[in-house]
Amino acid sequence: MQSIPGLSARDVVGRGFEKIANGWAKIVPTAQNQLVISALTVVDHCRFSAIARIQS
Repeated sequence: MQSIPGLSARDVVGRGFEKIANGWAKIVPTAQNQLVISALTVVDHCRFSAIARIQS
């Protein structure tokens, strides 16, 4: 995997999830939006855990 100086894979993935969450916030009612953000947070945590295991 290539890296960008000063930008970790975790930063890039985090920014991607933030953009997805912000996009959903514009089109989904608040209650449903909170469920989507919660689900993305769980997926995000699982992805980072997997990355940490691979790198160690």
